[in-house]
Amino acid sequence: MHSYFPHPNDRVIVLRVHNEPNSADTETVRSLLESRVKQHGRILMLLDADCSEDAFGNWIAALFDGIGIEGVERFAIVGEGVILSCEILASSEVVRRFTPAQREQALNWIQTGGMT
Repeated sequence: MHSYFPHPNDRVIVLRVHNEPNSADTETVRSLLESRVKQHGRILMLLDADCSEDAFGNWIAALFDGIGIEGVERFAIVGEGVILSCEILASSEVVRRFTPAQREQALNWIQTGGMT
């Protein structure tokens, strides 16, 4: 299950994910990301993860299957205990991890690139 939060800047995508993605989640989110990357070249993304490590890995696979990490300029992951064990995330300089208390800092970072 996922929730999408519209942002005034169309390049910014804010998603909250819960549990395992189902096929409808995967299709909806993949379509959103692909259209934004096509429109803007690279996107800015905040993913608020409220799920298990396994579900998180499945969400990451679903998110980046269509666009790849090269379609993302900055990717903030907000969550407790989120492990960047996915190879695509652990080796990327465009990814930063934030705690739920740092959600505003995460949003600021993806929008401005400012240090937190």
